[in-house]
Amino acid sequence: MDTRALNESVECDLWNLSARSLRRNLDIRREQAEILNRSFEEKTKDIEQMTKKSITAQIIQYDRVISERTKLLNELDEITSEEKVSQPTPTPRRDGVEPLDLAQLEESTIADEKSNVSVSGSGGNHRSSLSEVK
Repeated sequence: MDTRALNESVECDLWNLSARSLRRNLDIRREQAEILNRSFEEKTKDIEQMTKKSITAQIIQYDRVISERTKLLNELDEITSEEKVSQPTPTPRRDGVEPLDLAQLEESTIADEKSNVSVSGSGGNHRSSLSEVK
């Protein structure tokens, strides 16, 4: 038997075996890559759906806030317009006491009062001349 031919046939078989195993490994890797790609696509779709749901929820919440704000502003406008229409409440007065007419006061009396208040601001029992007017 020719050893050289035998060696070549064995080497060829080893090469074929190696090529077959490489092809098998390559096929396995392709399948794994396809599985990973499908998984990635599914996760991407899930993330997109969750993002859309989140954005939708935020828009709905924003719309609620805007409508509530508009409602409150309308109520405030109504209250403000009602207050403008209604008569102003008169200031409370004691029976028998007329409101003070500032036009009747002399300017010198007002200037004296201001100087008395500024000079004796921390003084004991200061009585103004206005409190004595009846």
